[in-house]
Amino acid sequence: AMACRFEITLAAVDGAFVPAAMRALDEIDRLEQELSVFIPTSAISGVNRDAASGPVAVPAYVAELLTDCGRVHRDTDGAFDVTTTPLSRCWGFLRREARVPRLEAIEDARRHVGFGAVHVSADPPSVAFSRPGIEVSLGAVGKGYALDRARSVLRASGVQHALLSAGGSSIVALGGRGVGWVVGVGSLL
Repeated sequence: AMACRFEITLAAVDGAFVPAAMRALDEIDRLEQELSVFIPTSAISGVNRDAASGPVAVPAYVAELLTDCGRVHRDTDGAFDVTTTPLSRCWGFLRREARVPRLEAIEDARRHVGFGAVHVSADPPSVAFSRPGIEVSLGAVGKGYALDRARSVLRASGVQHALLSAGGSSIVALGGRGVGWVVGVGSLL
């Protein structure tokens, strides 16, 4: 899911929790169906397609997640911004066709970036854009959010000890016995 391998590790003594781990992985798959810009039927794709025309109804958790993204955007003075999809497209990153675009193309893409154009409502949960061309992509937070939701599924099932990983770059540890979970950090070089 989310272009990486999600794994849940349980100790052998916790084998009875394998069904809970499977439910947690199912939750990750469900979230991808709602949050991916690469799935045309996802809530995020619907927002990107229609929010410039007016409010688009979304699941409450999508509105909450976008509200959190807006808070981080403000707290970082705009350094974190989930509306950079037009720039990613311009540089060819969305289809793994990286290229150096013309300066005019970059400037045009930049005109379609800025979380200030995203308006999120909690009641009813919806998203609207104040101008056309804005798009949101949750790639910067999706894996972490999915791990948090998977952790909640595990906790609700009574799991006290588990190691969750998303592509090896994002990890959540629950409990741990003895010295805890041993996690290796390697170099890509």
